[in-house]
Parts: sequence; C-alpha cells; structure tokens
Amino acid sequence: MAYGITYEERRTNLKEGDTAKAILLSPNQQQAILFWQRANGNAIYLELKSKQGEDVGREWYVDTKVQEVKKGS
Repeated sequence: MAYGITYEERRTNLKEGDTAKAILLSPNQQQAILFWQRANGNAIYLELKSKQGEDVGREWYVDTKVQEVKKGS
C-alpha cells in the first residue's frame, strides 16, 4: 500500500498536544476519513480515497484539504 502522500499530509498538520488519532474506513475500503483532536478540542480530518496502483496494491490519496471543525459546532 502506498501511503507517502497521506502520511506527509497528516504529519505536516499534526501539532503538539493533538490526541485521539483514528481512521474510519468505508465497507468497500475505497474511502476513509483520518481524524484527530487538537489540544483546544477542535477536530481535524482528511478525506482519503483509494485506487488500484500499477506497480503496488491499493494506493491512498488525499481527496480534500485538511478540515478543522471547531469545538461545539
């Protein structure tokens, strides 16, 4: 599985104090939501999609920009 782009996107958006990192995977394993919580209580998420790679198996890519949902929204 290729994950370089998604790993880099997540890594560059993590801040000190972020917690509760998790991923939701669709039943068909074609889409996923990677999310975590900021120290201020806001939620951060990335929407991911996958496709069959030519030389490797499934390749994941970021489908949206990083989204931040304010606590209490």
